[in-house]
Amino acid sequence: WNRVKSWHRAPALVRERQPLYALWPQGINRFDDADVRLARSDETELVAEHSARMIVGELGYDPRAQRSTFVAGVRHAIELGSWWVWIVEGELRFQCNVGASTPVEITFKPNPVYTDEARNMKLEGEVLLEVSFAANGTLHVNRVVRGLGHGLDEAAVAAANKIRFKPALHGGQPIDSMAVVHVTFAMAY
Repeated sequence: WNRVKSWHRAPALVRERQPLYALWPQGINRFDDADVRLARSDETELVAEHSARMIVGELGYDPRAQRSTFVAGVRHAIELGSWWVWIVEGELRFQCNVGASTPVEITFKPNPVYTDEARNMKLEGEVLLEVSFAANGTLHVNRVVRGLGHGLDEAAVAAANKIRFKPALHGGQPIDSMAVVHVTFAMAY
């Protein structure tokens, strides 16, 4: 990562928990030891595999479980011209999806409803959901990334389906995007 930071003037920390940095094309420095360019469509499988390994290490889940959907998403991002690769000594060493210039903005996120079973167990925690946010303003919960069981996964999906949002933007135009949404279950004391 330190080498990547030397390639980019000002990576912005956009999510401290994981961490996730935003790298903007205009911020990329010129350097002699790597070829930085937009990914090509013939590199889709390589980029998807590299990205999946990063997701497993950073987020703890494997997007290859939904392989065709994941690869299609990578292919779409490459076709939009939003996936950059760093080639060092002929090998892909780092890649990033530049993605939206403005990320999806959740304007309303309802609190989930506890099930009686979970409340009696005093169960607390987070359910992580992979959610697709469409440019047309609709959303779809793709899957539960990490659940709690006892009816809370279903309650999290029901709450997520009521989310209101402004779509992500790229070049000022609404685009489809995907994110992991955290639905928190906490007892009021």
